[in-house]
Amino acid sequence: MRARAYHTLLVGCLTAFCCSSTIGVSERKKQNFKSPVTPRQDWGHFFKELNIDGTFVLYDVQKDEYSAYQPELAQKKYLPASTFKIFNALTALETGVVPTEKTVFQWDGTPREIAAWNQSQSMDTAFKYSTVWYFQELARRIGKEKMEFWLQKADYGNRLTGKYIDQFWLNGKLRISPMQQIEFIKRLYFNTLPFSKRSTDIVKQMMLREKTNQYYLYGKTGFLMRDSDAKKQAAMGWFVGYVTVQEKTYIFATYLEDDNLFNKQLFLNSRINITKNILKSSGIIL
Repeated sequence: MRARAYHTLLVGCLTAFCCSSTIGVSERKKQNFKSPVTPRQDWGHFFKELNIDGTFVLYDVQKDEYSAYQPELAQKKYLPASTFKIFNALTALETGVVPTEKTVFQWDGTPREIAAWNQSQSMDTAFKYSTVWYFQELARRIGKEKMEFWLQKADYGNRLTGKYIDQFWLNGKLRISPMQQIEFIKRLYFNTLPFSKRSTDIVKQMMLREKTNQYYLYGKTGFLMRDSDAKKQAAMGWFVGYVTVQEKTYIFATYLEDDNLFNKQLFLNSRINITKNILKSSGIIL
């Protein structure tokens, strides 16, 4: 009887182990992007007509399918720029650095290039205006140790900070690929990041950019001037997020590059315009 009970227990443990191992392998495959990515070169004309290089990745939640223009670029890692504000806000809320999205930091009086930045800000207004100084202050208050802990725990990009805690997503060592952006936003959407539901819900609400009768568009842009030839201006840009259409959800990551920037405003607008044009051409939004 005792031997039979031991055998039953052993079989049960092995079954549980096998099941948990299978789940782990499945999750690892998702994180390593083993799912096939369908190339969509037909999306290229939205980039080429603006003389901009880049990639666009779309994840169809319902079908569990990835599609991408220039999928090889979607695997390369880049500075996240202001798309990091999503992670920064989550960490600030989770660590109590800001109790709510309404927590105000006082403007230091230093004039900055964007007029909306030159005033005291709460986190939700700073997110809306992409106010760099506010999120730099968040990072300083979070501190290097806690920031690195949450980067590791959430498996964000290459998880590196570098020397300066208030610069690493702008000109430091942190890198993330468009495919990793997709996976991060997917986990945000499904509430499977290692942050509380409260923190996640607040950040999702801050990400809401458009609300129409047909769709809700959530996202965050990013922009950086890159080192280049002295006679040229080079730029990189992001738009990452998701769109919900009735009961369907689509997650996207747009990454743009221009090695000879002539029109900054056109480039900035292109991050959102290219995204929406592809979503429209795919029949997702009107």
